[in-house]
Amino acid sequence: MKRPFAVIGLTLFFTMTAVSLFNRVQAVLAVSAVAFVLLVAVLIFKKCRRSAVLPTVFLSVLAGCLLLLCAQLFLVQPAQQAQNERARIVAVAQTYPERASNPSRRYVVARIKTVNSV
Repeated sequence: MKRPFAVIGLTLFFTMTAVSLFNRVQAVLAVSAVAFVLLVAVLIFKKCRRSAVLPTVFLSVLAGCLLLLCAQLFLVQPAQQAQNERARIVAVAQTYPERASNPSRRYVVARIKTVNSV
């Protein structure tokens, strides 16, 4: 294989683009299961294993699915759960910059101390 990073990059891009259109954990798990089964099947045949293109493709599909699964579990789901929630936020003003070009707006930089008394 002459350009393995091109194969890895293109496969990651197209996998993450196609799977993220569905935006479901079930779609990510289904694609990763199919990629794992195909990876095992490809590793059985010596000719496919020696060319290394197909194993690289299926490994990068698995990596893309793992990245999307982590993003879904650690970023998207907590944000969706907190979407309609009211929270009490206590913040301390750090700086009071001068007024911007629009005199009716004033920008204050603040540091968050607590959210819901936590």
